[in-house]
Amino acid sequence: MEASGASHIQQRNIELTRRGFKAYNAGDYEAVVALLHPDVEVYADDELLNAGSFSGHDGFLRWSTDWREAWDEYRIEARSIETIGEHAILVDTHQVARGAGSGVDVEMDVFWAFEATNGKLSRMHLYAARQRALDAIEGWRAERPA
Repeated sequence: MEASGASHIQQRNIELTRRGFKAYNAGDYEAVVALLHPDVEVYADDELLNAGSFSGHDGFLRWSTDWREAWDEYRIEARSIETIGEHAILVDTHQVARGAGSGVDVEMDVFWAFEATNGKLSRMHLYAARQRALDAIEGWRAERPA
């Protein structure tokens, strides 16, 4: 939630996430890459198209290129952005696309789990279910020193 009591770091992470979605929707991958940690971990759950794990800026670009080539049109609408602790961000999105070649319209809800480290997105995971995204975030939080 974007609560008035959110810390400076949480507000920065919300803005970082918003800028990322805006750039991605505009097809400005270089602007997205500028927001990513050099060793970013990209993961799309098996329930989604283009599933798999990708590493670093090159991995993100490969994943994005494969995804965008499947669609003539593609848009992500962030319905809510919620910070969880200082480093995690959960985004509930609605995605609308038109298949390349087929022209078939597709809509789906996807939950994005991000982790931010030192002002860069270090993890970017996509899930079809909110609980799976929350479980990933809880796992990341457990990895951090107390």
